[in-house]
Amino acid sequence: MIIPSDSQNHASEYALFVGPVFKFHNFSFGVNAQIRKIILPPATEGTQVLNRDKMELLELPVTIRYNFGPGKHAFIQAEGAPEFSPRFRHGSPNPFTLPSPNLDHGYFLRGTVGYNFGRWYAKGSYQTRYFNFAPNAGNPNGVYNWRTDRIVGGIGFVF
Repeated sequence: MIIPSDSQNHASEYALFVGPVFKFHNFSFGVNAQIRKIILPPATEGTQVLNRDKMELLELPVTIRYNFGPGKHAFIQAEGAPEFSPRFRHGSPNPFTLPSPNLDHGYFLRGTVGYNFGRWYAKGSYQTRYFNFAPNAGNPNGVYNWRTDRIVGGIGFVF
């Protein structure tokens, strides 16, 4: 379950990731390599709706996890990374095409709490993601700048 689930105001995201995790007592430390696709919602500039390009990007987030409680089944986890310059793919046709914007800065942060029930687990996360692009011809009036905050909850299986 993702809140908010409104794709007209919040970007849809898809990701593949892999990376090593190192355990030290109750802590786990890791670095993931993530390839992420972000489908940005349309931007409104005055009375005109602009379909923004899809973004594909590489992220290298650092993850820290702490297991605690009876049997060390409960956990909290923090994850974050700066954003690298994304690659843009044309989505829906625009009446005009903007040049690709230049990334000024960006980041994402995620905090997670959960509990491992043996063969399955439940967790909830809060995530914030922010992109700020340079004010130039590729980003007129900041149409590519955006921030999204999400609460995600779910269950999964342990392999």
